[in-house]
Amino acid sequence: MYIVVSRWEPVPGHQAEFEAGGEKMHAFMREQPGIEFFDSFMSENGQVVVIHAYRDRETYDRLINAPDSAFNRKLKEVNLEQHSRWLGSERGETRFPGVLAGRNAAVSMS
Repeated sequence: MYIVVSRWEPVPGHQAEFEAGGEKMHAFMREQPGIEFFDSFMSENGQVVVIHAYRDRETYDRLINAPDSAFNRKLKEVNLEQHSRWLGSERGETRFPGVLAGRNAAVSMS
């Protein structure tokens, strides 16, 4: 599983549009094949933290990084780029497959 943790913030004065666009993006992304988990929360510093997990890196690249990806098309459609600022992301393969998906996988620290 490939996990991404992204941080976003609204452009000053665009909070309502940011939230409306974020809701549309959440609904859209949760429907995409290969997405294992997609959710967000408002952090204590006012940034929105989005946690998304993909079947694998290839799925992430196809949905997010391809020039005409589903994510980029939807981002433009909901105009989220005008109402938000992407602050950055951390990405990587899971170390303990199955844990995030709620499976009772045995985890070894060795």
